Amino acid sequence: MALSEASRDALWLRNLINELNVLPTECPPISLHIDNQGAHAMAEAELTTKRSKHIDIRYHYVREKVRDGIVKLQTCPTKEQAADGLTKPLQTERFNHFLELTGIH
Repeated sequence: MALSEASRDALWLRNLINELNVLPTECPPISLHIDNQGAHAMAEAELTTKRSKHIDIRYHYVREKVRDGIVKLQTCPTKEQAADGLTKPLQTERFNHFLELTGIH
C-alpha cells in the first residue's frame, strides 16, 4: 500500500534529520498528499468496520500515526499528483503538466 510506504519513509527521514539535529525538536505533522479518497477516509476513521477487517496490518500503522498527529493527510486530485509523472506513462498534455508541477522545463 503506497500510503503505508510513504508514511514509513517520511517518518524515517524525519528521524534521520532529527538525529542530525537539523530540525527543532518540535516538528509539524508530516503532510502526505493522497488522491485515493477511500484510503484517506479509512486512515482517518476511528473504528474498524466489517468491510475493513481484511485490511493489512500495515494500514493500521498509518491510522495510528494520523490519530497521534504525526501524519496529516491532504486530499490531492489525481491530476495534481506530481509523483504520477515518475510512476505512470503519461500522454503529452499530462506530461507537460507534470513538468510544470515539478518545475522542470
